[in-house]
Amino acid sequence: ADARMKAAAEPRGVFLKSISRPLKPEDFTRFETIVYMDDSNRMAITEAANHWKIPPEEVSKRVKSMMAFSKDPAAGKSVPDPYYGGADGFEKVLDLLDDACSGLLESID
Repeated sequence: ADARMKAAAEPRGVFLKSISRPLKPEDFTRFETIVYMDDSNRMAITEAANHWKIPPEEVSKRVKSMMAFSKDPAAGKSVPDPYYGGADGFEKVLDLLDDACSGLLESID
């Protein structure tokens, strides 16, 4: 993870290890929900799904915006890119994700 994001996250008790992997075709059957942060992520997921011939109804059923789980109606539709907003940008993103993650976990229960 970006050092600035790590620095903003650690005082909140969040320790980022940057473990990620590319999306795989089987993710559309393995996971109930595939979460994206912004429109570019959504478009990349949709393009991959089209390439893998994943039925559009499966894509729309599983692929959700992280901000769809937010409890704050004023939070917006996507997670902004923090890299251009200085230290405050990272704090804002962490605030948004804290809220949206709580909503995501509630939706799973």
